[in-house]
Formats: sequence, structure tokens, C-alpha cells
Amino acid sequence: MKVGDARSLWLGDSSCDAVLMFGPLYHLTERDDRIGALRESRRVLKAGGYAFAATITPVASFIDALCHDLLGDPAFLSIVEADIGTGQHRNPTNEILYFTDAFFHRRAEIRTEMEDAGFEVVANCRLKASDFGTRF
Repeated sequence: MKVGDARSLWLGDSSCDAVLMFGPLYHLTERDDRIGALRESRRVLKAGGYAFAATITPVASFIDALCHDLLGDPAFLSIVEADIGTGQHRNPTNEILYFTDAFFHRRAEIRTEMEDAGFEVVANCRLKASDFGTRF
């Protein structure tokens, strides 16, 4: 295990059979940074390899608000409104339950970003916590 920056990987060209991107696409809030991370993943991926990427939907905060009775909190409600409107999740509070700053993708946005980075998208799957037997 090595800590690094998804935009500048230490791995050689075409050195990986598969790439897992479980974090960079929502923790990198600027599109250029996400495209850079995707291009780096593409660079280290062997021909015929697969990239698996996780994103968060813009309605995630709304769902969280419903599950935790947060819609009455004006601070959280403004976060939810921005998430749905722009995908830019910003937490101006010190409340850790409100998550960190992030970018939340719409399905078409992730497809476009993957293609702009040189990937051929073969599947775009929706998963939710209930798919894994998790309860809120």
C-alpha cells in the first residue's frame, strides 16, 4: 500500500490489469483534476484492462437528510440545494456528519468525463446501500 495522488501515479505506463478509483472522482472537486486522475488511470492501465470508478449522486445528501431528519436544519438544507443544483458539495460547518467537500456526479457527467479521458465506457451501473444489505 502506498499513499499517492491520483493525478500523478508512481506506476509505469501500461502496468496494471485493472484500476480501482474509489474516491478521487468525488474528492477532486474540480473537473480538470478529475480528468487528470482519469488520464493517469488510463496511462497505467494495460490494453484491454478495466477501470472501476465510484461516484456519488447529487441526491445523496437529500437521502441522508431524510434518513437522519436533517431537512429542518437550514445549514444542511442549503448544502442539499447546492448538491442538487451544481453537484458541488460544500460543508461550511464543523459538523462531520455533513461530509467533506466533494463533487457529486450525474450519470451523464461521469460518462463524459470517462470518455474525455480516453476510456470506452462499457457499463455505467447504479449501486445503492441496499444493494449491499446495509441499513441506514
